[in-house]
Amino acid sequence: MNGVDAGGGHGWRSHAFNGKIRFQGHARRARPCKKNDREGDAVWYILWTTAGNEHRLKEHIIRDGDPGLYGEIWIPLRREMRKAGKARKEIEKAIFPGYLFTSTWDPARLHLSIKGYPEYLGILKSCGEYMPLSAEDEGFIKGMGAGNGPAGVSSGFIRSGELHVVSGPLKGLEEYIVKVDRHRMRAVLEMDLFGEKRRFAMGLCVAQKE
Repeated sequence: MNGVDAGGGHGWRSHAFNGKIRFQGHARRARPCKKNDREGDAVWYILWTTAGNEHRLKEHIIRDGDPGLYGEIWIPLRREMRKAGKARKEIEKAIFPGYLFTSTWDPARLHLSIKGYPEYLGILKSCGEYMPLSAEDEGFIKGMGAGNGPAGVSSGFIRSGELHVVSGPLKGLEEYIVKVDRHRMRAVLEMDLFGEKRRFAMGLCVAQKE
């Protein structure tokens, strides 16, 4: 992808998307189908639900589930600014709609214990096996603020047709931004996460144009 859709006719150039994600100086591709090499550890897995039911499923598990089968349950959230007339309103939205993250030693037992919940759809699998997050993916989502509240709104500006993010969680990730919605103050990123290429939105305020 050689350019970026900035929405509303405000175009700008970005680095070409090369199918890789750079995190802490390392490049990687979507991981191939392979054996779970983290089996036996209390690591993070992804629980599925329908978009909008993330908090309902979390509350159901905490209220009725077996606390010995899981650790913290986290729903990655982002802050997004919305314009309401001349005012701006900050809202919170799920970064990965329909996904919850939790740690467990035994995903099969966890699945059996919550499979009757109407909001629950399953645990992410690969090649028919429950697959934990890779260490890189786990580090990436924790870097968004796991346990510390929603990820904040990044700030940036456009210079000579190119986006520069100067603060916030998107700083240094400009090359993965494929769309900017300046009216809704958000950016859409395309990255390899959780075993496949995904698009997700994060808050971004383009405060000035030079």
